[in-house]
Amino acid sequence: MPASYFHFEPPMVRFLLQNGEPLILVDVRERDEYAQGHLPNAINLPLGTVEESAREVLPDKAASYIVYCQGGRRSALACGFLCEQGYTDVIMMDGGIDRWPYEIAQGR
Repeated sequence: MPASYFHFEPPMVRFLLQNGEPLILVDVRERDEYAQGHLPNAINLPLGTVEESAREVLPDKAASYIVYCQGGRRSALACGFLCEQGYTDVIMMDGGIDRWPYEIAQGR
């Protein structure tokens, strides 16, 4: 049975990032959504490409990945898939970027 993923609220994600936790942010929105604004240093891996590109873009299955989208639906699907593929530390940011009240990066 694949591991399940964790759920963190945006303030917890920010706290961990500010404290230097080795987290990899993964934005599963489309490229144009990502360009309009994303969490600083996030990797863009659109949901439609997760199946074919996860192994290449996210090679370390033991790394800590924070996955988010706009509101939560796409990130839940991506988290489930990553867990099925053997990723062991997958965290969904609840509410997505819609609930992120902190700094946002622009562009690609």
